Formats: sequence, structure tokens, C-alpha cells
Amino acid sequence: MVILADWNPENRNEAQQILASKTSFEFIVVFMTTYRHLALQAGITVKLQRATVDIVEAHCMITEVTERKGKIVAQTFSVFTIKSF
Repeated sequence: MVILADWNPENRNEAQQILASKTSFEFIVVFMTTYRHLALQAGITVKLQRATVDIVEAHCMITEVTERKGKIVAQTFSVFTIKSF
């Protein structure tokens, strides 16, 4: 355990709350799910910014990413039960 002798109580409590929220199961699941979705889009965003990309090629790229995202969503729903609000 880290000793926080130099911190005032307000900062120490805030740091402990932040640590608890970042290590909670819910946060980790949401973070990893979001990361996986955004990771799919990282490559395509760079490719679509090229000047030489035509509309057909761009459509194919987007379709491929959309199909991958659909598979990930299906996997996520099969592992976790998402509560509706």
C-alpha cells in the first residue's frame, strides 16, 4: 500500500475515489468495449483522408469495418447482459 503522508485528506479521498472508479468491473468493461470499437475505426479514418480514395473503395472499407463491428457487438451481447434504461 502506498503511504500518502504528504497529502491533505481532501486530495487523498479524491485520489482513492478515482482509483476505485477506474478499477471497477463496470468501468473496465465499458472502457474495453469502447476501445475495441474505436480501434476498428483507427485505420479506416487515416485511409479515408487520402486524396486518392474513390467512393467505391471508401464504401468497401466502411462495409468491412461495419461487419467487424457487428461481430464484436454480437460477441459482447453474448458475454454480457446489457440492461436497458
